[in-house]
Amino acid sequence: MAGSIEDGLAYLKSFRQIVVHPRCPKIAQEFRRYAYQVDRLTLDILPKVEDANNHGIDALRYALDGLITHKARAPVFTKTALKQLGTR
Repeated sequence: MAGSIEDGLAYLKSFRQIVVHPRCPKIAQEFRRYAYQVDRLTLDILPKVEDANNHGIDALRYALDGLITHKARAPVFTKTALKQLGTR
């Protein structure tokens, strides 16, 4: 699906913290090495993710896909709106 990588990364970035278990050193290494592409001539950072160091992170995005999609489509209710609906 178009934009799914960007949506997944935005969702992961929305967390205050991502904790990687000590028994998962390769995933921790991926998070440290995950990077965006760099233009070779100008050295500008491009808005496209490098296709490397991403196997575990991709699996994490896939595992959270239902939540990512649901979050994008789910309506947001304020306390006032919930009171008007008769919900506490």
